Amino acid sequence: LPATNNAPLRAGKLHVYEGGIRVPLIVRWPGQVAAGSVRDDLVVAEDLFPTVLDLLDLPAPEGAVFDGVSFLPALTGKGDSARREVFTWWPYMVGAGGKLPPVSYPGAALRSGDWKLIRFMEDPGDAPRIQLYNLRDDIGETNNLATEHPERVAELSARIDEILAASGARLPKPNPKFKK
Repeated sequence: LPATNNAPLRAGKLHVYEGGIRVPLIVRWPGQVAAGSVRDDLVVAEDLFPTVLDLLDLPAPEGAVFDGVSFLPALTGKGDSARREVFTWWPYMVGAGGKLPPVSYPGAALRSGDWKLIRFMEDPGDAPRIQLYNLRDDIGETNNLATEHPERVAELSARIDEILAASGARLPKPNPKFKK
């Protein structure tokens, strides 16, 4: 049995499914954030530093380059987070080698609005290498819509390629000495 149950999200840590990457952000800021309020804004850890700078009305350090964006307007209820997409890069195969199948496979995922594309770099066994989900309608990632929306797959896949190229990410390479 897994150590955690992330239902209704699919899978858990070490996966590019929502159960492996989605976590709640809890904020307590009396007088600024309404107690018990809930928002659905996209936020990642890289957004914390620009948000704190924004909150303190401080300029960014000279020459600073941020991967994050401030979500202060979402915190204070004066707007939404500027983040429109979340990219997840998982270039590792975990648990490979032994008698059991791997726990997770290398891949990339891009969430853009309600849509999420997962692109595995290795054959993930019993699942397709390309998976597309509408998270608004299918938070558990159970209905792969890749064949029904090839234009969305092409659009999000091109964006994954852009992000990988811009970041200089090193793609995993097959090990010629690996024996199955």
